Formats: sequence, C-alpha cells, structure tokens
Amino acid sequence: MEVSGFRTKAVRVRVDWETSQLTITDLNGAVVQKDDPNRPIEFHGSAFRIYKTMPPEEHYFGLGDKPDP
Repeated sequence: MEVSGFRTKAVRVRVDWETSQLTITDLNGAVVQKDDPNRPIEFHGSAFRIYKTMPPEEHYFGLGDKPDP
C-alpha cells in the first residue's frame, strides 16, 4: 500500500494511491472525512461520484456544484 500526504496546523491528509482513497484527520487522529472503502469512485463520462463515510448521528446536506447563477 503506497500512502502519502501532508499536514497543516489543524489536519493530516492521507491518500492511498492504490485505492485513491482520501482520509482527513485532526492532529489527534480523529477522522474528519474519509472515503467509503466499500464504495469506490465511480466514473460516468466526464463526471464522477465519491462516497464518504458518515457517523450514524450526522446529517449532511448538499446542493451539488453550482458554478453559474
């Protein structure tokens, strides 16, 4: 498994180049954001979909990318 990444004053970012999965943790190791290992990246022509893990008590709402008015 080839993993690389970087850290800032607030987070650590790791990329697993074998699976293309991204994991972001705080400096104490608590996961802030992580790709779902059971659902790989999907490619649909020029579009793609990435699945993230989510704690059961969390709720995320998104409206997608809106670059134009």
